[in-house]
Amino acid sequence: QAYRGRLRALPRNPMESGLFYEKSQIKIDRLIWHHDGRVAITILTFQEGTVPESFVVVCGPPDVIAEEQQRYRVHASKAFGSSNTILSGQAETTHYAAITYSLAGVDVEHVQAFADLYQNGSEKRFNTALDHLFQQTLTAWHQATSFRADAQKLDELYRERFNWASRGITQEVLNDRMKVLVRQVPTLGCNISYNAKQITIRFRDHERSYPNPVSLLYNIPDSGHPLLVINTPGYLSGDNILVDANHQTWLTDFSASGLAPLLWNFVTLEAAIRFDQIDTNNLQALNEMEQCLVESELGRLNIQDVDTSLRKPAKAIRAIRQHALHEAGKDSLPHHIGMLFQAMNRLVDFNPALHPTVNELVRFTHLLIAAAMIAGKIEQAGQTKTGGAMTAEIGIRIDQDNGAVRVDGRQAHVTGQSFILLAYLYEHAGQRCTKRDLIEEVFNIPYREGDESQVGRLNTAIRRLREKIEEEPSRPRYILTATSGGYRLALDPTSG
Repeated sequence: QAYRGRLRALPRNPMESGLFYEKSQIKIDRLIWHHDGRVAITILTFQEGTVPESFVVVCGPPDVIAEEQQRYRVHASKAFGSSNTILSGQAETTHYAAITYSLAGVDVEHVQAFADLYQNGSEKRFNTALDHLFQQTLTAWHQATSFRADAQKLDELYRERFNWASRGITQEVLNDRMKVLVRQVPTLGCNISYNAKQITIRFRDHERSYPNPVSLLYNIPDSGHPLLVINTPGYLSGDNILVDANHQTWLTDFSASGLAPLLWNFVTLEAAIRFDQIDTNNLQALNEMEQCLVESELGRLNIQDVDTSLRKPAKAIRAIRQHALHEAGKDSLPHHIGMLFQAMNRLVDFNPALHPTVNELVRFTHLLIAAAMIAGKIEQAGQTKTGGAMTAEIGIRIDQDNGAVRVDGRQAHVTGQSFILLAYLYEHAGQRCTKRDLIEEVFNIPYREGDESQVGRLNTAIRRLREKIEEEPSRPRYILTATSGGYRLALDPTSG
């Protein structure tokens, strides 16, 4: 047994201190997380004549704990390294059960939750721990091996993963809950129109429409690639990952371990930060952040367009996506499909019978906005595929009314001054725009001959715009430097 003695009794309240076992005394250190009727705590054991030991204990109903234990035994990596979580014991009473994990090579007194590191640690420490998590801890689980699951579709696997069928979550249930939610949104300074086919989001004079995300959940376009799955420990959140002072990581929740979509680990962790760790009620800023996250390419997230209050989660998401690139490649559709299901699975928690607080209402509205934008991205990707091959849409197109930019058939995230600059070049496409023209018309300031600061500001604006729309910013195809000075926009680089 994990506690070097036979269990006398487990308390009905897992936070009750002073647990005693024959020949051992147990001290509860702290609560780590609680989820789906289970509670995870860290404990210290003291036994006369031996060195104190520390464990993570997960407590809950016997059937739930038994299933987690079975999943761990079936799916956990056999090649344990220094950073693995090892199942070391179990105990059970009539109404309660617990399993014990030891963290190889560390004392649980000296670890912190990944969420604490994210909130209070430096960006460098967070990224170092993230590297360890993806490159070592999770690699030990899937052994860098993926499997084909030809008998299933990606959307079916996500619905199965979230147990929607057993929870009674249907398309009709989701639509009913969304209709109640949008009726409460105007109190936040935003208006949302919702019907069976589309959702329209309005902020002051800004309005954009997207496909109904609920309908898309049951009509996901085929990516044209075989479905790949990996062995995963289950849900990753800021609470169930532990980090030590050397930035090594340990996992503590294995209730959902098993086969999951290839990008599951990246998607679940991004969703935890994107949807669960946000601490602002600025819905306009959240809307702009989602535009950036959805419309940017997976590996080219420009956080300059994100409100300063949301730069921290944006930087963390960018770091996670850099790791995801190794698996996702250039096809971002599976990533967006995963994020759509993550957002909608959280929206399931919206209870029409309850009156949400302002914070809760902002969170649910943020989830709906994100789901709508992601649905638009997925639908767009599906429309540009014909038998798995991309159509040959080439060039730049701008929708001035909606502030939308398409480059080679994909949505590009261009806002603020970058959009004003691009719109001016677009209006004068094919023509040379002098530096004087751009400084006076875009920056709205008088041009001063020989003022290097103005030229530097223009060059910086051009560089940032190229980063948003050019595949290779150092070798631009669209925003060209004119031989006689200034810049020229080529709408179609193939037309000569």
